[in-house]
Amino acid sequence: MFNRRFTSNVTLNYSQDINLVQYCQGVEVLHKSLASLQRIVVLLLHYERPINLFSRLSELEKFIKEATAGLGQVLKEGNLPVLISVMSFLQAVKERIETTDKMFEPIKEYIDLLKTFDYELPEAVFVQLEELPFKWEELKKQAVNIRTQVAPLQAQEVYAIKKRIGEFDTKQNAFRDGFRSYSLFE
Repeated sequence: MFNRRFTSNVTLNYSQDINLVQYCQGVEVLHKSLASLQRIVVLLLHYERPINLFSRLSELEKFIKEATAGLGQVLKEGNLPVLISVMSFLQAVKERIETTDKMFEPIKEYIDLLKTFDYELPEAVFVQLEELPFKWEELKKQAVNIRTQVAPLQAQEVYAIKKRIGEFDTKQNAFRDGFRSYSLFE
């Protein structure tokens, strides 16, 4: 093999020169992908656990199914447990609106980034990413429609509660007056 001598008394042979060139090329490739790595870091920092992204999609799908069923309950006058249940689903949807509306775009970016690094994802993730935004929008529309149906029933329940409070006050006053009429207080 062909040897070369440097001023630093280090002898390199031809195979070591090739390794050095390959190392430099690897560094150059790493340097070029720095922008991609920065995007990965931003996404990793945005989501506490990257694996959690896919479980979030499944969790959202489960929530949409439960909320759709919960909001689909038949509302009748005087059925307080169903009214409370529907109102709790309305509140849950309201609480999730801001985070869920902002959730889909970063996940799509993250998946695109994983694709650039030849990371294979299950087909179910792509199906969820395609269907869930539409299902979420439908759920939000359903919640608005149900809210208009709930408002009169809620007002009736408020009236009924006020009426019961008034009746209780009347009974309490009658009891107080009867108690004060005892000879002990004369």
